[in-house]
Amino acid sequence: MRLKGVLGLSLLSPVLAYAQTLELGDSTWLGQNSPTQGVEAFYGIPFAKPPVDELRWQAPQPVSYDKGEFSAQQFGAACVQTEYTTVWYKDLLKAFEGDLNKAATPTAISEDCLYLNIWKPAKVKEPLPIMVFVHGGNNLGGWGYEPNYLGDKLAKKDVIVISINYRMGVFGFFAHPKLTEQGAGNQGLLDIVESLKWVQKYAPNFGGDANNVTLFGESAGSANIGHLSISPLTKGLFHRAIRQSGAFEIDQLDNIEEEAKFGKAYAESLGAKSLEAAKALDASKLVDTFDAFYRGTNSSSTMQSFYGAKDDYLLPRIGLEAHKESHIKSLMIGFNKDESLMYVSEGVKAPNVDKRLGEFLALHNETPRQQQAMYQDGLYFACPTIRTAKTYAENGVDTYVYLFDRQREGAGGERLKVYHGAELPYVFNQHDDWLPTTKTDTAISESMLDMWANFAKGRAPANDWVTATSKDIGMRIGSELTAGIEPFGELCELLDAADQP
Repeated sequence: MRLKGVLGLSLLSPVLAYAQTLELGDSTWLGQNSPTQGVEAFYGIPFAKPPVDELRWQAPQPVSYDKGEFSAQQFGAACVQTEYTTVWYKDLLKAFEGDLNKAATPTAISEDCLYLNIWKPAKVKEPLPIMVFVHGGNNLGGWGYEPNYLGDKLAKKDVIVISINYRMGVFGFFAHPKLTEQGAGNQGLLDIVESLKWVQKYAPNFGGDANNVTLFGESAGSANIGHLSISPLTKGLFHRAIRQSGAFEIDQLDNIEEEAKFGKAYAESLGAKSLEAAKALDASKLVDTFDAFYRGTNSSSTMQSFYGAKDDYLLPRIGLEAHKESHIKSLMIGFNKDESLMYVSEGVKAPNVDKRLGEFLALHNETPRQQQAMYQDGLYFACPTIRTAKTYAENGVDTYVYLFDRQREGAGGERLKVYHGAELPYVFNQHDDWLPTTKTDTAISESMLDMWANFAKGRAPANDWVTATSKDIGMRIGSELTAGIEPFGELCELLDAADQP
């Protein structure tokens, strides 16, 4: 017999016996063995109250648990989102000539979505480092249990792995003049903060060390971590950061006041003349309209997408200079060799740049498309990453920089090279069955599992990996670990020179 318990979750009969249990307050959560021997998994645990009805667009509220036994054997719903992430998977499948029906999709989508998942060693002798993963997806799509994010193999390295959901798009980054509570407009970032508070509260219950929390993420997830690394609200909530392919937030200088005006105009475009009327709008109506309005031809927003904005609470300072006062102890940050290539169409012209930069791009690329892609890599990935790394290194933070340079074999690898997101299956050692995966790929995965776990344990990612300085930056991760991230250092110098009058 099943009864409905707190938050609509399944309350299990007490006569059932489970070896994998997690005590949270007066509640007991029943997990399962993961596919990796010796690692337990707990899925779909709420870390905040459902942000629905009157709580739409409000800061996340702390969760409380009823007494009883609850299932933690199924993933919770993903947050309401566009098709952005599923389209990304389909683009990869096309390039690798896979079955488009295999594109990843969430099990369910809902505004009731603030859930996390835990992978932990079955036997914990002493508190273990905690690694909290923030998914990417341009803050428009994604969920914490995408196939490449399953944390059982990483947890085998004697760390606790947690993945989270957070509100996105207009559900997670909506400002309005009548939304006056602190943090309004940065709700998605506050969700991540709430998950970190939950980790601090319950770390002893799952064998984690609350004084050693690493926040890691990719793309938008990495950019969100960048914002949280300089927020006064997160001091003491996490201590290290791994940022994969996402330091572009240092150039996004949006503010809540501007967004509040734009949010009001968006709500009124849907006939909602008040905040209460906007809260009453059906979620599907918002999903169908917000992306086009915010990023369409009528857009006057400085955001142009859904990322953190300067306010007087969560982000009183933004931009690169603010990172000089970051509270994190150590940083691992990097990018992939061909981030932008998958987004650049065939037949485009080479970028219109000055002579020196144009000659450099032509020297390192065979086609105009590749030149354009490398130019975009410099603007949005490589150079923001290098500038961020130098800022931390110059301020005494142990900083480790990487360039990921493993191209998949076959035609798909030739089409996309080392694309945006290519490192993710390696970080978790979760390779899709449609990706060509050789013994070399699995060996790289094993090495990267060690690197990411070593960093979370307070060590260098690898024995011969030294911390970065303002002049000596980075290691290249490929079939071997080698020093240097060229030609991107030179590319950034040329881009900086081109910006000078």
